[in-house]
Amino acid sequence: MIIADAAQNAMAGGYTTFSEGAVLVLTIVAWNWLLDWLSYRFRLVRRFAQPPRLTLVARGVLQRRNMRREFITIEELREKLREHGIERLSEVQAAYLEGDGQISVIRGTEGDTDEGEPRRAVR
Repeated sequence: MIIADAAQNAMAGGYTTFSEGAVLVLTIVAWNWLLDWLSYRFRLVRRFAQPPRLTLVARGVLQRRNMRREFITIEELREKLREHGIERLSEVQAAYLEGDGQISVIRGTEGDTDEGEPRRAVR
């Protein structure tokens, strides 16, 4: 999106020359590549450049604090679960908000429990 905006300004005459816009686009691409390379090579950079996954549902139970932290409503989460073919929270073993913003879901069966713990009711 940023590159498209920068290129549009270059083509629409927002800059005095086309090369000014090209330099901006190339700078954005270079910084993106450099951060990706540094993240791949160095764990310390990765910690700051790529956020860790965040648990939204654990064993059918909403993790409301995490949802509130990322401003995800129950309706939005239920919509994403339906996209994965899941109708009820009790069918979810785990759901995570990944570092790239996508929600990944691990389906469990309704009878699954970890270590014999009973399943808690969802409010």
